[in-house]
Amino acid sequence: MAKKINVFIKRFDKEHDKIYVTMKLVDKNPWVNISSRYPVNKIVIGKVIRIVDFGAFINLEPGIDGLLHKSRIYKKKRVLNVSDELEINQVLKFRVLNSDEKNKSIKLSLIGVIQD
Repeated sequence: MAKKINVFIKRFDKEHDKIYVTMKLVDKNPWVNISSRYPVNKIVIGKVIRIVDFGAFINLEPGIDGLLHKSRIYKKKRVLNVSDELEINQVLKFRVLNSDEKNKSIKLSLIGVIQD
């Protein structure tokens, strides 16, 4: 007898005709209603969790990371090496430029450093 269950699709692998699913995230998908929680121009606080050549990934809440492109670190200064400007675990203030639930992406612009 077949049993009906709810699953969350993690990713598709077209090359191998596979679908990866999980039952753990069905009720805890943090991307649901992301545009209403992170609307354009909202000011948010986040922590730098990974630095890459093109920018940095910023953790905004558990399961939600945004991208700070290196062109959005300074308005009038070109950044060549992101790691010269940012540090892992640094807490900063950002403006939301875009939030996209379908593509699971949030684009950010740096506003400033949080004062201790």
